[in-house]
Amino acid sequence: MMPKSANKLAGSRSRSLKTASAARAARANRRSKLKEKSQNSLASPSNTASNERYKYRPLREEVYEIRLLTLLPGPPSSDIRVLLTTTPLTKDNIPKYEALSYAWGTAEDQVAIRVGKKSASLMVTQNLADALVALRLPTENRCLWIDAICVDQENLEERSRQLGRFGDIYQLANRVIVWLGLADETSGLAFSALNDIASRVTVDWIRAEMLPTSENNADWADRNSPLRFDEVTSRAIEVLLQRSWFERLWVQQEIRLANQSAIVTCGSYFISWTHFSDAIFCLFFKDKKFFTSDIMPRLELAFQMKSDKNNRLSTK
Repeated sequence: MMPKSANKLAGSRSRSLKTASAARAARANRRSKLKEKSQNSLASPSNTASNERYKYRPLREEVYEIRLLTLLPGPPSSDIRVLLTTTPLTKDNIPKYEALSYAWGTAEDQVAIRVGKKSASLMVTQNLADALVALRLPTENRCLWIDAICVDQENLEERSRQLGRFGDIYQLANRVIVWLGLADETSGLAFSALNDIASRVTVDWIRAEMLPTSENNADWADRNSPLRFDEVTSRAIEVLLQRSWFERLWVQQEIRLANQSAIVTCGSYFISWTHFSDAIFCLFFKDKKFFTSDIMPRLELAFQMKSDKNNRLSTK
């Protein structure tokens, strides 16, 4: 007979998997609607003249050019429209832009966006299209750098050269935006919990210490004191950390190069990278009563993204 503790863990893990599965289904449904709208837009007679594929203008590598994307304003239901411009990027010439860190998604799941004054079409993955809709402002332009759009993916020579500049691009950005994907029914609770933790503790990453933000929060900074989260909140955090962004090898470099303005977004929810990291530190070290064992590899990965590469912190 299975021990009660094992039964409890198995049941908890099963609920976690069911929650994650439901969350993925909800995101897939929202993506399907956006993809259908994109396909209908391309098939519309009014857009026949704009079905030409976008053609990139070569970058002038001798003056260290990159492309920047201007995301044109509009309501969430409107077509995604962008402009692409080229500009030198050097330490003496740093344009204002935000760099996106995200998981590409599958090449089979793509939608069309409109580029340039002639509204030529460019195919992007569904996850990127979701990000563009979420990041678009109602009445103002937004300047972004996004690898899949700002680099001509069909030009192997350009891809190779621009890859060598990714470090500069993320380091010199005004802000790095981490996109985890569309929100689901658990995302709001997860972000609320992470922000709550960050309001109660601050972390000295050099000394690997948690400090309470007030005397009333002393137990939150005590590693021996268990978290005050219930099982539902714990599940929501686990589901969030199962997002595919945390599986990408490149994100560790992208987020480490980011400045203090970096943010983590999921749908319309967001948290600063500093607060997210402090919350992860707290979760990593404190007693995780309602979490399953599946959470530890994800917490460790997120933890290492913040830890200084020359000074790895130990859990011992």
